Amino acid sequence: MTIGIGQQRFFSAAVGVPPFSTVRRRPWARRRFSTRWAVIPLFLLDAVCIVFSMAAAYLLRFQLLEYYASLSEVFYVHLAWIAIPMWLLIFAFYRLYHPDYLFGGMREYVNVVNACTTGLVGLILYSFMSRRFGYDISRGWLAMVWFLSVASVSLTRFGYWSTTCGGRACSFGGRWWWVPMRRDGR
Repeated sequence: MTIGIGQQRFFSAAVGVPPFSTVRRRPWARRRFSTRWAVIPLFLLDAVCIVFSMAAAYLLRFQLLEYYASLSEVFYVHLAWIAIPMWLLIFAFYRLYHPDYLFGGMREYVNVVNACTTGLVGLILYSFMSRRFGYDISRGWLAMVWFLSVASVSLTRFGYWSTTCGGRACSFGGRWWWVPMRRDGR
């Protein structure tokens, strides 16, 4: 049976069945799967940045600068094993992996600073509650971890955003962003 409205004709397989689907489509379903490809590498890049910031802070504080207190490498390795999943969970709570907020401009970088600060407070609380090793965290190491993690995560996210868009307008999180092209047209 053919139903016509104006010049358009709609075909229905059975009589009495509406030509349009009455099933409600979820508007977020298509968008979620289209930006999921950007979340997984970003999750791994953030983990690498956290490891880099802790290792670099350790080398800067204890190898290059003088440190007179007792030092346990096992203590800082244990802190790193605790900190990496904790910081990634904190990043997720700050919606740094949510498709609607992904590559959200300045708000994303404010969330990076807030998440890194919360992760640092979590490290301090963990070292205060767990006294198995009997060592205190170096304040210089904490300051370096915070600065390096904010810098490395922010720069990595900006680099990832600019390479994913490739100098064109792209949509992430329902917003369109324009990355200016270079002079050579790339």
